Amino acid sequence: MPIDWVPEGMISQEEGPISVFVSEEEYLGTVYRPECDYVDGRLTDRNIGEWNHSRVMTTVMCLLAACENEREWYVLPACRTEVAPGRYRCPDVQVVSRFPKIDRIVRRPPLLVVEVISPHDTWHRLRTVFKDWLAMGVEHVWAFEPAVATAYRVDLNGMWRVREPELSVPGTQFRLVLYEVFATD
Repeated sequence: MPIDWVPEGMISQEEGPISVFVSEEEYLGTVYRPECDYVDGRLTDRNIGEWNHSRVMTTVMCLLAACENEREWYVLPACRTEVAPGRYRCPDVQVVSRFPKIDRIVRRPPLLVVEVISPHDTWHRLRTVFKDWLAMGVEHVWAFEPAVATAYRVDLNGMWRVREPELSVPGTQFRLVLYEVFATD
């Protein structure tokens, strides 16, 4: 399936305009609640905060943290990451190398990026976010859609529904059993 494929139930219309323009220096010097992305001079919303989204994000983070090799990796929630000059994303969860030391902002491609899809996400926004991660050089991009208890792998050729019982990063201890990810009750 090509990257333009829209998952079942996904909102496919274009995003509405978000006209909050700030300088890169202002963005980097300001704490936003909730955190937002910064793309080419403007702040862009991230759809977060609902029960299912938060539970899946927390579960993924905890399960990945349990696999964390204390000498090699950090598992980070919502940490600013410079995906390209003038473009910053805050993935729901990411796994980054501990070395070299990170100074405030992640600037090297994470090993893994996890995005949790909200019912209010648009396909346009998700496609743009996924393309940013892949262009940065992230080799493992996973997406979870709590509303339909579905996981996806994302690569340069598209977004692929996971049919296996678990996701893993080859050569590491990072594994997620999908039943555990979606067992939010």
